[in-house]
Amino acid sequence: MKRHLLLITLFLSAAVVAEAQYTKYFLDKTMRVDLYHTGTKGQETISLDRAYEEGTWSGTRSQLLDPLNLGEYLVRVYDLASSQAIYSRGYSTYFNEWQTTDEAIA
Repeated sequence: MKRHLLLITLFLSAAVVAEAQYTKYFLDKTMRVDLYHTGTKGQETISLDRAYEEGTWSGTRSQLLDPLNLGEYLVRVYDLASSQAIYSRGYSTYFNEWQTTDEAIA
């Protein structure tokens, strides 16, 4: 029983610390970033279309740093004052699949 109580206490403590990290660096808002991802089989270009506020944050508040870094690309956000990573997410797009098609050879 003591073991279960200790695990529950550790889990709740970690959740409180993670929430504190979220509230230290972020607002309860979502920043949407629209990109153009273009190119050919051997070349790619990613450029910013626009960034804007879009509703409240619906993502995780406890796993701000992606432990897996899965995907072809990785977004990282750093605190400017300390240079500490405060958010990261790996992702992939359909562009990589498209690059394997005959249409991409240009």
